[in-house]
Amino acid sequence: WDDDLDIAMPREDFNRFVILCNTQLPNFLRLRWITTDNHYWFPFAKVENINTLFLDKNLFDSGINMGIFIDIFPLDSVVSFNRKIETRKRIVKHISSFRYYREIAWKCSFLKKLISHVLTPFCSQRFLNNLQVRIMTRDNNKNGRFVANYGSNYSIRKQVIEKDAYGGGIKLVFEGRLLNSPSK
Repeated sequence: WDDDLDIAMPREDFNRFVILCNTQLPNFLRLRWITTDNHYWFPFAKVENINTLFLDKNLFDSGINMGIFIDIFPLDSVVSFNRKIETRKRIVKHISSFRYYREIAWKCSFLKKLISHVLTPFCSQRFLNNLQVRIMTRDNNKNGRFVANYGSNYSIRKQVIEKDAYGGGIKLVFEGRLLNSPSK
């Protein structure tokens, strides 16, 4: 029912993963993340096969070519689900939208073009990237019982999960391969 594979990992592992991708990915793969691509707008990373082409109607004729990809979502520590988490998710989504409108403003409605040209020129892409990460990682130094996936398109209410649901992990067979999976 979906067009890609999603992987989620704690922020600390995600940050390490991003660093390792710089030297460990084979030549036919590329990491798209806010630190590797100034034109990238999602609050999660993608690993793309550069020898393929993923056609997205929203990016058609934009000059942005994406290969078939795997989404990599960072999981950020939170104390519990609450209104602050919902607010952060909205802010993260708005920042992503501003960055997206900036990249494909030619295809957006007048209002979105106005937003992208009036609000975002005063903020560099790097500033917006860093702001987004700071918002998502705000509670990561606390010993929260939950993790939040701010990058998901689903409601944040469904994306705040108790850490023990992941547990130590188990191996499950998927399409003939043994893969790591959450314990619960």
